[in-house]
Amino acid sequence: MNVGHELLSRRRLLQFTAVNTGLALGYGHHATESVTGEPDDPFEWSFETALEVESSPTIVDGTVYVGASDNCVYAVDAEDGTEEWRFETDGYVRSSPAVVDGTVYVGSSDHTVYAIDTEDGSATWRFETGDSVRSSPTVSDGTVYVGSNDHTVYAIDTESGLEAWAIETGHEVRSSPVIRSVSGRSDVRNTVYVGSRDGNVYAIDADRGSETWAFDTGSPVLTAPTVVDGTVYVGSARGHTHRRNCYAIDAERGTEVWATMSSLGGNTTALTVYNGTVYLGTTGNDVPRHSLVALDVESGEQRWRHTLESHRVSSPTVVDGPAGLAVYVGTEDGIYASDADGNVGTVAETGVAGNSSPTVVDGIVYVGSSHGLLAIDAGIEGSSVDSRVEQGALGHHHAWASEAVVDGDSDPASGPGVLAALAGLGGACSAMNRTLRHRS
Repeated sequence: MNVGHELLSRRRLLQFTAVNTGLALGYGHHATESVTGEPDDPFEWSFETALEVESSPTIVDGTVYVGASDNCVYAVDAEDGTEEWRFETDGYVRSSPAVVDGTVYVGSSDHTVYAIDTEDGSATWRFETGDSVRSSPTVSDGTVYVGSNDHTVYAIDTESGLEAWAIETGHEVRSSPVIRSVSGRSDVRNTVYVGSRDGNVYAIDADRGSETWAFDTGSPVLTAPTVVDGTVYVGSARGHTHRRNCYAIDAERGTEVWATMSSLGGNTTALTVYNGTVYLGTTGNDVPRHSLVALDVESGEQRWRHTLESHRVSSPTVVDGPAGLAVYVGTEDGIYASDADGNVGTVAETGVAGNSSPTVVDGIVYVGSSHGLLAIDAGIEGSSVDSRVEQGALGHHHAWASEAVVDGDSDPASGPGVLAALAGLGGACSAMNRTLRHRS
C-alpha cells in the first residue's frame, strides 16, 4: 500500500512516501546542520551535559528547563540551544521541573526540593526532605506538591518554602503528583493523586493533607497518574503474582473501572490520554515487552501494540497538528513516532535516555539523552496536547504553566476526530549517518 503525505515541518517539507519506505532522517548529538550540508537533518541543536538527562524537559516562554545526572538544573534557549544559566545541587536531578510564575520547582537526590528564579537561576528557597527526591513537583494555587523516597508526599508553600502538610505512605514516592478538581457528592474539592512503591495509588485532600482513598494495585507504582473525565489512569511495575498492571480508577470513589495487563508482565510508563485513547510505553526483560501501546479509554482493551527494539521506553506524548496526529516516544535508540493506527517509524536515531519523556513545542521535540538535551524537528507542526503534558506530570509547556489551578472538569482529549496523517511512518527507517559536534 502506497500512501503519500506531505507534512510541513518547521524547517523543511518532508515527504512520507509509503508505509514500507519509512522516514530517512539524521543521526548524531549536536548540530543545526549536517556536515554534508543537506537540509533534511532533523537536529535543530543539542546541548551537552556531563552526564545523561533522565529528567523530562519543560518549555516555557522560549526557555527549556531540565535536570541532569551531573547535579545541575539547566535553563537553555529553546531557539538555539545556548545556556542561559545552570543551578548546581548536591545530587543528581532526575526530577522534571515545574515552572510557574517565574519560578522553577524541582527535586534532587540531595534530599531537597528547590525553588529557582527563572531570570538568574538563583535559589529562592530550599526544602529538605528525608531522602532523595525523584518525584516531579506539581504546583497549584500557591502550593507545591511533591513526593520523596522518605515515603512521604509533601505540600509546600510556594512563597515561603514552608511545609503546609505531609502525609506518609508505605514506601518510596517516586511518582509525580497530579492535582485535579473533583466534584464530590456535596462539594468540589482539589485532590492530589500520587502513586507509591507500596503498590497504592493515593487520593489526598489538597487542603487538609488527609487521605481520601487508597487503591491497591499489588505492585509498585513508580509513575505519574493522569486524570481525565473523573478517571485516574495509572500503570504499575511488574508483579510476580499479579495479572494486571494498567488501571483505570474512579477519581471520586477509588474503585476500579477497568484493569488490564498492558505489557505481558513488564513495567509500564506514565500513561497519557488523548481523544479516547490511552498511550503508554512498556519495558521488561524480553523484547516483546518493549512496546508502544494504545488502549481504549473506556474499556482498557488494546487497540494496537508496536514492539520497539529497545530496553528503555519513555512515556509518550501526543501532537495533533494541522496535518494529523502523531505519538512520540523516546527510547535508548532514538525518537519514534506513530500515527493513530500504530504505524511507527523513526524520527531520529540517537542515544535518548529512556526515562526522559519528550515534550513537543511548535514542531520541535525536546528530550533528554545520554549526552544532554536534544531539540529535534518533529516532522509535523503542533505542540503536545495530551493529558500528561497538560497536567504537568513529567515535563510540560506553557499550556500548563499558565494555569494557577488545573481545571479537573475539562478534558484536553475532547474535540473532533483527526486525520491519520503519518501513515508513511510505518516502515523501517533508512537513517543518514551524521557526524555532529558537541556543544561545550
